[in-house]
Amino acid sequence: MNSEEFEELVSRAVDELPPWIKNIIDEENLVICVREEPGDEVENKYSSEILGLFTGLPYGSRRGTYPFLPRVEIYRQPFLKHVPSSKMAERVRQTVIHEVAHFMGMDEKEVRNRGY
Repeated sequence: MNSEEFEELVSRAVDELPPWIKNIIDEENLVICVREEPGDEVENKYSSEILGLFTGLPYGSRRGTYPFLPRVEIYRQPFLKHVPSSKMAERVRQTVIHEVAHFMGMDEKEVRNRGY
């Protein structure tokens, strides 16, 4: 799967989010982007199999000005290495939902309990 096809899967997953969540994403300037690899620092902290990551302050927790926008990164190469092509679209969707749920304030346990 080339970069454009993968980015289309991510875009489609974002488009399928409920409108009220997309409104919050827009209002809070959440950046959702695709990167090829997570980078050494992320791999060392989490795993080389990490598919996505939310960084920043969760929705509703920012007070005053904050110099960094909240960000979701989706990592293309780990998907290609660890996810069968037949399950790629669904796994990308789940990962986008998982990371956006962290942005919305859910911790890892809450997100996993909801199946993401």
